[in-house]
Amino acid sequence: MYLYHIPFLYLFLFYLYLGALLLLLNQPNYSFYVLNFQLFSNTFIWYSKIVLIILTLFYFILVSPYFRKQQDISFEIYVLILITLFASLLLVSANDFLLFYLAFELQSFSFYILASSKKDSLLSAEAGLKYFVQGSFSSGLLLFGMAFVYGTLGSINFNDLRCSYFP
Repeated sequence: MYLYHIPFLYLFLFYLYLGALLLLLNQPNYSFYVLNFQLFSNTFIWYSKIVLIILTLFYFILVSPYFRKQQDISFEIYVLILITLFASLLLVSANDFLLFYLAFELQSFSFYILASSKKDSLLSAEAGLKYFVQGSFSSGLLLFGMAFVYGTLGSINFNDLRCSYFP
């Protein structure tokens, strides 16, 4: 049932990535802030987003023979890869600790599910569980460090941190 709809979804997402790449290429290539200084864009971030989208397109091209060979691949894999790309693009543009953490966790949750996506494999489930436990521990340490930075400097915006720490 799912295998009939997967080629359509594959082509749809492939063209969606191409459209995102074309929209990004038409974006102005100068520095600007969005959402009350929470998102930042400049030339380096612009090129990083282009590289991320191109790498995802190459991933789709390289992995399609494997997905065709597997019989138990469902459409959720493609959606998780789309969510991972969205979180990566958001993570690159983050200019705030809170948005950085939310994008990082969104990307991590997608990776946890992708790591344990093989339904019949015990090793896949074990890898997903170990990855989740390790990610939870590292997420706690990241939040602990962010709390120290906020307690010391009084801001979570990267611009305020740079200006207050380096006069």
